[in-house]
Amino acid sequence: MTWNTHLGKRVLEGTEAKFYLHILQAAVEFSQEAVEFDDVEVITGDRIFDSASFEQRVVLWHRCLEALLKPEVPVPPLTNVLEAAAYFPFVWLTQRVEDEIAFADCIEEDGDPFYWRRLIWETLNALGMLKVLEAEFDDEDDILPIEVESEDSLEWAECIDELADRIFWDRDWQVTYTHPQLLDGIEDKFADQTGISEAYIQNRLPLVTEADAKRAFQQIWDWKC
Repeated sequence: MTWNTHLGKRVLEGTEAKFYLHILQAAVEFSQEAVEFDDVEVITGDRIFDSASFEQRVVLWHRCLEALLKPEVPVPPLTNVLEAAAYFPFVWLTQRVEDEIAFADCIEEDGDPFYWRRLIWETLNALGMLKVLEAEFDDEDDILPIEVESEDSLEWAECIDELADRIFWDRDWQVTYTHPQLLDGIEDKFADQTGISEAYIQNRLPLVTEADAKRAFQQIWDWKC
């Protein structure tokens, strides 16, 4: 499939594809462990996806991976649930960077204390979109590129958002939290004002068997770029 992005209908390639695959695979592994240990949830902002079981999420993640990395089949209709599923690894990555900064003293001696920040920096650099930060100098006009060692989690969140913006037009799926009544139907006036159609807002999750989930999980895990 290809994905309908604000940069056009496209599939992710090269560095961008490897980056997305890496963070999705890591996020899926984390989510599996979170189910086992009843760990902290990652919230995308879509009421429907955020209420999905792990098995339903795995199947949705696999659909997203096919849509973003395989050019052979048509563009999938974008819905709140599908976009939230595709956005999930970016939210997860933001949390990992926050943890990396907050718990730097807990990282094992042979571990990379900048692992996730380095991945983001290298991806931004490879894509020619390296984020710049305003340096805290006397001259406020001075700016420097963000450094891997930066501990400014807000700036890193902005960097992650810039990478996500290459895929998503906006964050329309989050309207299901602020306006949950839309899950029961959308008035024409609201659709005209926002561009959010009734076809976009879905209030159902896919029916998934355990076999479906296992197959999707294995295919995600075995995926190579």
